[in-house]
Amino acid sequence: MLSRFHIGNEWRLFARHPLFWIVLAGTAAFSLLVARGSPAQPGSSAIEALLRLNLFIPTFMMPFAAGALGPIFYLREVEHDMADMVGTYPITLKDWLLMRGGNFVLLLCFISLVAQAMFLAVLGPLHVDALTEMATQTLAWLVVLHIPACLFWASVLAWLACRKASSGFLYLAAGLGWIAYLGIATLTGTPLIAGSETVWPVLKHAMLVLDPYAATALVNPMPETGVLQSRWFNVGVGRFLWMGFAIFTLSRITQMPTLVERRLIGMSSAPNRPLALNSNSAKLGHVRLHLRYFTRDQIFWPIVLGWLALFLPEAYGGMDYAEPLSTVAPDSRDALNRVVWDVLPLAGAMAMLYAADRICRLYPATGMHELYAATPHPSLRLIATQVASLSILAAFFTFLTGFAVLAAQFLLRSPIQPTEYLVQLGLALGRMMLFGAAFAAVHGLVRPRLIANLICLALLALGLSNLAPAMGLHHPLWKLFNTPLEAPDHLWGYAGGLGGHVAYMSVWLLAVFALLIIAILSANRTLASAQVRLNSILLSPAIIVAALGFFFAAWQGAKIDSRLRAEGALIPPDERARARADYERIYAGWVRVAQPEVEAIRTKIDFYPAEHRAGLRASMILVNRTDQPIAKILVGKGAIAGPGNVAINRASKQHRDIKLGQTIFELVSPVRPGERIELGFELDISRSTLQPSTFPLILREDFSSLPVLAVLPVIGFKRELTLRDPVTRKEQGLPALQRALPSQIAAPLSGSLSGETAMIDTIISTDQGNYAIAQGALLRRWIERGRDVFHYRTREPIHNTPSAFSVPWQPQIFASGPYKLHFYAPDQLRADDPNVLAARDTLAALEKHIAPYPGDRLHFLASPDAGPSGFAYPQIIQISHRLGFRAKLQPDAGFDQRYRRAVHETAHQWFGHLLGYGLIDERAFLIESLAKYAELVMIEQRYGNRAMRALVEFERDRYRHARLDPEQSTAFLIDAEESEDMYSRATLAFACLRTQMGDAAIFGALKRLADDSSLNQRAATSMNFLDALKRASSPQRAKFVDQLFLSSEPIQLVEKRLGCVVAR
Repeated sequence: MLSRFHIGNEWRLFARHPLFWIVLAGTAAFSLLVARGSPAQPGSSAIEALLRLNLFIPTFMMPFAAGALGPIFYLREVEHDMADMVGTYPITLKDWLLMRGGNFVLLLCFISLVAQAMFLAVLGPLHVDALTEMATQTLAWLVVLHIPACLFWASVLAWLACRKASSGFLYLAAGLGWIAYLGIATLTGTPLIAGSETVWPVLKHAMLVLDPYAATALVNPMPETGVLQSRWFNVGVGRFLWMGFAIFTLSRITQMPTLVERRLIGMSSAPNRPLALNSNSAKLGHVRLHLRYFTRDQIFWPIVLGWLALFLPEAYGGMDYAEPLSTVAPDSRDALNRVVWDVLPLAGAMAMLYAADRICRLYPATGMHELYAATPHPSLRLIATQVASLSILAAFFTFLTGFAVLAAQFLLRSPIQPTEYLVQLGLALGRMMLFGAAFAAVHGLVRPRLIANLICLALLALGLSNLAPAMGLHHPLWKLFNTPLEAPDHLWGYAGGLGGHVAYMSVWLLAVFALLIIAILSANRTLASAQVRLNSILLSPAIIVAALGFFFAAWQGAKIDSRLRAEGALIPPDERARARADYERIYAGWVRVAQPEVEAIRTKIDFYPAEHRAGLRASMILVNRTDQPIAKILVGKGAIAGPGNVAINRASKQHRDIKLGQTIFELVSPVRPGERIELGFELDISRSTLQPSTFPLILREDFSSLPVLAVLPVIGFKRELTLRDPVTRKEQGLPALQRALPSQIAAPLSGSLSGETAMIDTIISTDQGNYAIAQGALLRRWIERGRDVFHYRTREPIHNTPSAFSVPWQPQIFASGPYKLHFYAPDQLRADDPNVLAARDTLAALEKHIAPYPGDRLHFLASPDAGPSGFAYPQIIQISHRLGFRAKLQPDAGFDQRYRRAVHETAHQWFGHLLGYGLIDERAFLIESLAKYAELVMIEQRYGNRAMRALVEFERDRYRHARLDPEQSTAFLIDAEESEDMYSRATLAFACLRTQMGDAAIFGALKRLADDSSLNQRAATSMNFLDALKRASSPQRAKFVDQLFLSSEPIQLVEKRLGCVVAR
């Protein structure tokens, strides 16, 4: 019978176990990092943010904590070879389960409580008014979420320990449980998992009840009809079922682990004959021995089956996925991309972690360490054997991955490209082998097994997670064995970072090689006691080789560091925040100082795609549009590049602030009102493959883009460059940002519309065979010094956001009334391509109903997967090659996503570059929300009412998924900043408005808005649009405008009140 003495002994034991404190400290640290990186989003409540953080506990923390601590509770006698002695102790199975399992549950609950306390410590000071409610909810979630999860893991691991009496099975169960849950969550569209989509709706509905952590029911909308429409019914039933499962699992336990028959794994069939010390066969025999030990472990075949069960469904279920309602015709690149770049690195590193523990600790685990230490085998042979064995296992698991993907392709009858398998799996194998070699070196250097495994786990966490950046270590070399290489697409293949991959891998290869030499010199010889003599290491000739390895690794790392610093890629976020705060503190007074405006921009751009660089020479014509002379001009660096060389022809003095990139020019004579002055600017830009290619600045051989506006110097003080986030402003000692809501702006915005527009004249040179694109008409094209040169010029001032591109494709030209549509893509397009149809339809409709298009051509560029799926500059549109050109319509889709996206980006030529302009006093209503209105009109015009209703239903479903609490009040639509409001909610609002007012009234309001803005030379506001809507409708209909756009009620209630039944 149990007594307080027995239970007390249990607590005293694990309170003195170092692994308990390590897990506890790791949980607390990870919780702090997660909480600091997941604040409450604007428009969401503190309770919602706290719930999302609490769901991290069972999803991401509990499996690791349970897997690490499970053997301490259930298998400590077995692990320390005391099973026979402890097995004679008179304790019943029921008492043993109550003592061990009960304490394990209590300990896991305590760890959960520590994590919750960390969440409160971070969120509490930011939401003091909600602290009491947050504390109450924390206790409620402890009972509803965490205690059932603790009971689930404690029971499963207890059953497994009593069946197998092997800690390896506990580790495997924890790892597979974690990966399996993430896989299911990815297929059910759980918002906690980035990139998750609802692939199988039936599975999602089942998970509303069967989710062991209740995350699916808590972060997803409930069905509007049926048994599952109650959130708390689903949660309650699920908790009841899983607690019943835990009790059932415990009831199936028939014996304690100490009574399970055990045997030495993998050694029983070891060769009896002695190994010849100097023969190659003996060396191979050592490798075979280590591999046999690992492969004959009881856990090996479950690992293999779990590996196949993980990779085969992932590749089979998603290789043809593009986005909701769209698919692609998959090939080997698509299939491998599903697993090689995210799943395989993590699973492979974890497999290497476990394999290193088994292989590098073979002799101590089998009680043969002293016997082996007495042999004349050198340490070189031992560690070389371990590295070779781990490398073979890495190759085996990589092959297994390829086999699973190949099987998935056969099942889908997808075309197979053997070369793609060799390249992608070869790149992945190199990384896995480095992990294995590094783990072997750590085990060779560190005697205690636990400490060695913890160091290996730390290396894994640094290399495969965002732990280093979260700790303030932002240099890419802190992410061990990580490189800038990303998954290849069908537009530019591996051009995003293959050269950088080689540079980074050379650092890791040299460092691991040197570390292995140090491990060899330390003469571990499988003994657990410390016998390392520093003198023997330092005096060995081999130390010179190790030193050279470290030296060349450091030299290569210094080269990478120097290049990245020259490109401005190593500025940490906190330093950027301080710089922006200092900019506001020092130069905010300039907002009251008269400054000139940009009237025209003449640029000469030289693209060198093969060298990943570009040169920019610009002349900016500044005009004084104020009523007073200007004697000083503040010129700042561009948003995403260095300061460059700036000069003003009439400047007598200049005061440079090198740290903030600001220059104050004092003029010889003031610039009188209406007078012009010229500013010259030069800058050379490079973007090496040492950093990933990211939008908007990309300089690669197969695609180069230069956002000229973000590179050119800034005139005067710009509020757009100040800090917006209230938490960051408070941390930097800045006052709260005083920013009026668009719904509160009654008077016209200050400043003339001419301050947002400019004449653009661009000359671009690029490598011969490439094609250059910029705003305006193409005046001339010629060849100069073996380079193609293009000259573009706008015929009138346009929105001052110039850009330039260089691509390897010639334009495919289609007519659209008086305009030309230029498409640049590797694919051959037809006249009925959805992108072509969308551009034609939108140009014709918006020119007819709003205002003429300000140009003679519209460019569409197929873009790599290095940025948003679509982006619109004036007269130039980027569309994702995968989503816009490779994708095809899903058979059961109600509308075409390709057509919708092209309509949206084409509409930005009006909504964003004619109305809206992205002014700081406004939100995105006039830009993004009105573009969503254009989607509704164009899809109905092209495909009919049914397709339009399908779009509305699609956006309604997206909005319901984005809102954790659909009944929660929201910001006015014209004030909203959340993407679900700007896009999905706006679609629902305009669909409702169309049923009440019709398109004629809405287009009439938009035309009046554009005409008034052009006539008055003032930027239009959201309130101007609502006023125009009210004037275009009857007084009875005008009330709908306020209820749709100036209401904080949930949109579904507004729809119901107004009688809007668009799609149900």
